[in-house]
Amino acid sequence: MGVICIVLQGLILAPLLFCLYMFLLSQIMRKNQIAYHSLLPNDYSPIDSLCQCIDEINSWMCHNFIQLNKVKTEVTAFEKKV
Repeated sequence: MGVICIVLQGLILAPLLFCLYMFLLSQIMRKNQIAYHSLLPNDYSPIDSLCQCIDEINSWMCHNFIQLNKVKTEVTAFEKKV
């Protein structure tokens, strides 16, 4: 499939379009209650929520003709040592 829509770099509307894009993604994240979470041993519900959110973001992107680069997409978990 060829390129249907593009936003040129430097276009005066580019910042506005980026803000709209980020706002819509934040709504998906809020709906899935994505935030910083502490993981307890054997509690995978935050990870399950994150996976569900990523699936919804991917679906939203496909619906809006945006491709999620799965090779470059990463999730990082940090451990707090006590």
